[in-house]
Amino acid sequence: MKHDKQHLLDDLLSETGSPDLRKSVLSQAHLLLRRKRRRVAVTQSLAVLVVAACALVTWRAAWLPAPDTDTDTDTAPAPMASAPQAHRLTDDELLDLFPDTPVGLATVDGKQRLIFLRSADEDRFIVRF
Repeated sequence: MKHDKQHLLDDLLSETGSPDLRKSVLSQAHLLLRRKRRRVAVTQSLAVLVVAACALVTWRAAWLPAPDTDTDTDTAPAPMASAPQAHRLTDDELLDLFPDTPVGLATVDGKQRLIFLRSADEDRFIVRF
């Protein structure tokens, strides 16, 4: 017993079949195959682009230096010669700048930090650039 596909192929390949039907079926098959090839080519191109983008991101993360987020005064410009020389405040002098404000000094990650007990005081005294 022959399947329907086999009957269709026999009709198309036989010399006695309709030439218009044969031409129509073959053109439709050709169109479907062209679409499939185009879809495969686009999928492969997108895969190559994704791999290239991942490689670029990995390369940049591995070879480029991390941005400098340290805000130490090591990179501050040297004071001008005519400017008066400032002296370093002692801990007591620093704490005296905040009268009637609960504030303390704490060492965090090896650096001394001012700690305000009330967040409103921190917003009032600390200016961020």
